[in-house]
Amino acid sequence: MNIKQKLREIIKNSLGIEVELTETKDPKLGDYSTNVAFTSQIKSVCGIKNNSPIKVAEDVVSRLKLPSEFIDCIEVGGAGFINFWLNKKFLYEAFTNILEEGEKFGSSNIGNNKRVLVEFVSTNPTGPLVVVNGRAAAIGDSLVRILKFTGYQAESEYYVDNCGKQVKLLEESIRARYRELEGEKAEIPEGGYPGEYLKEIAKEIKKSNLQNFREYGLNSIIQSQKDTLEKFGVSFDNWFYESDIRKSGGPEKVIDSIKKKELAYKKDGALWLKMPGDKDKVLIKSDGEFAYLVPDIAYHLNKFSRNYDLLIDLFGPDHISHIDELKTGLSACGSQVDKLKVIIVQWVTLVREGKKIGMSKRKGEFVTLDEVINDVGKDVTRFFFLMRKCESHLDFNIELAKRESKENPVFYIQYAGARIASILKRASSLDGINTIQISVQDLSLLKTPEELLLIRKILHFPEIIEHASLEFSPHYIPFYLLSLANFFHNFYEKHRVILDDDIPLTRARIELIKAVRQVIKIALSLMGISAPEKM
Repeated sequence: MNIKQKLREIIKNSLGIEVELTETKDPKLGDYSTNVAFTSQIKSVCGIKNNSPIKVAEDVVSRLKLPSEFIDCIEVGGAGFINFWLNKKFLYEAFTNILEEGEKFGSSNIGNNKRVLVEFVSTNPTGPLVVVNGRAAAIGDSLVRILKFTGYQAESEYYVDNCGKQVKLLEESIRARYRELEGEKAEIPEGGYPGEYLKEIAKEIKKSNLQNFREYGLNSIIQSQKDTLEKFGVSFDNWFYESDIRKSGGPEKVIDSIKKKELAYKKDGALWLKMPGDKDKVLIKSDGEFAYLVPDIAYHLNKFSRNYDLLIDLFGPDHISHIDELKTGLSACGSQVDKLKVIIVQWVTLVREGKKIGMSKRKGEFVTLDEVINDVGKDVTRFFFLMRKCESHLDFNIELAKRESKENPVFYIQYAGARIASILKRASSLDGINTIQISVQDLSLLKTPEELLLIRKILHFPEIIEHASLEFSPHYIPFYLLSLANFFHNFYEKHRVILDDDIPLTRARIELIKAVRQVIKIALSLMGISAPEKM
């Protein structure tokens, strides 16, 4: 059940317009608040002539006809915000439904069974996955989980760019390392890959007495990337190779389509794509090789041909300019670019002992995703990657990630779940605790501010998941979990759950913490994080 949506519908039926509602940060100001009194729309629709937000708000409240079984109270705040308090009986009834929904609580059908393909990571197969790839992996994988939970048919895909200049440079770099093993003096080519990992690949080639440097190097690195992703809890439905696009003649078809639209021209021995403004892009280089853009357009045309309702790409910030180029090329080929959504995943900076760690794969100086997972664990790594909006830069504090204290958000949340599991284990052996089905009347015994805060917070969970799904942004979930865990720990510090002299209240509190535990497990699962019963 989405309580916010229900309240919005009731208000719309009463006023005739949609209003924005936000969860209040201070429960003393109600459960929800709206700034509708500050908007021009309310004045035009309702014919309100006052300019004072407070007077407008008072007029709006006088027009609202909200059912008392749903809303206890409506008040105008000091600046003109309108605050709503939910009816306590309604809260208890809604809470009873949560317990019945179990692990499906928070799920919905807002996706209406639409088919979505989410492509993410898709880094060049020229080296191990690094921390920025890990952030894309955590976001993409969590997004797929959220979309499935909210009624989409979501699939994940990894595009392997196993052709082009960077692959040639990889091959030459491996050859250089191989010649070094043979006792020869060799230099890494300009723009090549000097990383130590290529020495190991060269040793394997020498040991196996193979000479196919490109194929062996690519296969070795791709398998290494797959192993890292598996350790990170990320699996892909599809692995799609650029070489397959090239074999199918996709790039040539792209060039033909763009020429037919008269959007291509020759200059300096190269073929160019006409772009809006003066930022034209090379399609075929002067040496006759396709530029990166062409096979990428062909790949996206292939994705469109698979009849998805929506394509989602996760790009790094170095690909921002590529978005317009890609969409221009796709439009020239007759594709519906409105079905393509690109999400920019910003860089990650590792911080150790207060100092930022510089990284460059080209210079061979980087921290691999494997190293971070081994250092702080999969769960902590994923959580930290998901704590910020995709488009926000992320500083990853290694020391904080390793702490087992309330300062570490992952420990704080998982400890709440483990603490509840311990209480439930003790309660399971007590007579009269779990033998009778809980009722609304039983739940009405939960009257303290801490208990009511927990109930309200739990009931907000479907709204959080809806935000994460509609905005394609998992970051809402970790913030919600931190708040929920904080409310639970505050409750636990002030109230005993198991009371020898009050079985009815004990049962009600057990149902309350069971719901908290249930929501923690669901939310962590959507983030790809475990919910241990012991810490």
